[in-house]
Amino acid sequence: MILIGISFFGWYLSDFVIHSFREENFRTYSKIAFNAELKDIFLFMGLVLSWNLKKRNFR
Repeated sequence: MILIGISFFGWYLSDFVIHSFREENFRTYSKIAFNAELKDIFLFMGLVLSWNLKKRNFR
């Protein structure tokens, strides 16, 4: 599960970098992406990491 989350995060981060370099204004694109979807990815990764930590601690 953690590998899927990390690979998804890597794919999303690489997609963000590719699109940000294509845009005219990197700062504006970064702000829009962070407000729209990027923060959801960070929240998802936090959820996956905390779920795996709890799962390992209670075995």
